[in-house]
Amino acid sequence: MNSKNIICGLLVLFVFCFYLIPVTGATETNTQYEMPANVFRSVDTMKESRDASQSMNDIQIQHTCNLIASMNVTHITVDSQYDYPDYMRRWVKAVRRAGKKVWFRSCFSEWEDKSNIDQDGYIERSKVLMTPEQNTAAIVKFIKENPDLFESGDIFDATPEAENGTYWRSFKGGWVNNNTAKDEFNAFMLASSNESQQAFKDIGVEGVITGIRSTNGWIASQPTVLYQDTVEELGYVSMDFYPGNDISLSSDASLQEFKREFMPVYNVRNVPIVIAEFGYSIKGRVTNEKQLEVLQKWFDFIQTIPNLHGINYWVGPGRKTDSDDSIDKIFEGTTGSWKLRPAGEALKKMFKNIETGNRVLKDPALLPPTTTLSETTRATTVPDVDDTTKTDMPTTEYSGDDITESTNEEPTSTSISISESSISSSETEGTGTNPETTTSINTPTLNKKNNMGWLKLLILGIGVLVLAVGGWALWFFKLSKKNKDGV
Repeated sequence: MNSKNIICGLLVLFVFCFYLIPVTGATETNTQYEMPANVFRSVDTMKESRDASQSMNDIQIQHTCNLIASMNVTHITVDSQYDYPDYMRRWVKAVRRAGKKVWFRSCFSEWEDKSNIDQDGYIERSKVLMTPEQNTAAIVKFIKENPDLFESGDIFDATPEAENGTYWRSFKGGWVNNNTAKDEFNAFMLASSNESQQAFKDIGVEGVITGIRSTNGWIASQPTVLYQDTVEELGYVSMDFYPGNDISLSSDASLQEFKREFMPVYNVRNVPIVIAEFGYSIKGRVTNEKQLEVLQKWFDFIQTIPNLHGINYWVGPGRKTDSDDSIDKIFEGTTGSWKLRPAGEALKKMFKNIETGNRVLKDPALLPPTTTLSETTRATTVPDVDDTTKTDMPTTEYSGDDITESTNEEPTSTSISISESSISSSETEGTGTNPETTTSINTPTLNKKNNMGWLKLLILGIGVLVLAVGGWALWFFKLSKKNKDGV
């Protein structure tokens, strides 16, 4: 057979097999997206564990914790201030009895004390009740004095929304526009996390997560304020935000507002993201149907975020009754006899989807774009922002005329009964505050790539080389044979 024909035949066979047989590693990107398997899932108890003036008995506390535990969570927050360790202990014990880990979201009352702030919103440095250094030292002392509160797997946010410390108000002109203040803020975030971690080691408790440190959404999106090397050392960027809470918006428009405030964080950070607070609606009372319609859109989007590592819905229970100021709560009823609103059932389902892995994106158009963080610099000046985003919840009394009640039948809600066995009653007191919304920018669009795969190219190159060498060998063999035969 002619050597040329042999070479051509081998080449055709090679190309045919190359495209017919799948090659491992040659995959198309962006075909599906999943969250990590260990997403932290929680519902916040602030309105009871911090704001209820410590008037709840242990049966009521256990009821709240058991109801949240039924929602496929990994953690339940305890927001009691460090000033009241005994009340915090009652909540921690209730969370443990419910079989869940604790997400500590506490601070000292002195940290946010505004009694010395002047009419312009500033405070003299000498009148600050607690500096960052004093706060960190006090937290370490608290941990060492209360070792029974903590277990491996707990989350410990040493000072949620640390920007609300009144110390930062001693920088006139806005601390986010002051390089010294920004350096101090970042140093405080790292020191309070690292020293808390060391304190846990000192008391013999390993595995408490101290890198989840929430800030408002604007700060979370600003590497010139919350430095990139800070969030990289923490291991997370954590945001408290309440977008799309204008109750006049449609559910689709509310979702766009949610994306508009979330995407700036997603696009500039290359670390795991934690949504440490979010909820609907803190701007006005809505029916169960409206709350469910909006939150279902949010929940569907949340399940598409591949690097989301933690979710905490704010807030589960209200203070005492269904007509209090906790208008975005997903419980209804009264303290000690709460049940889930329809949106609470939807949150429970989303948490189950995340837990079981049933969250692969079906519509790539909804996925936030995967981007690479470009090098950022610490600007001398950043846009002015109101750094006091944690304000009291609305206290307007709503009459029956102000609320549109639904007449439609609601989905079956979960309720929990508590027996009095092994639970004792006690009472103390405390106070607290709650978050607001932040700045936003437009949502980018999805970019999709198709790759042939470097392994195929490598195999093709090797194949061509083998064929070339084989062809040369056949030609040389044939030439040698001719010379030997004397032709």
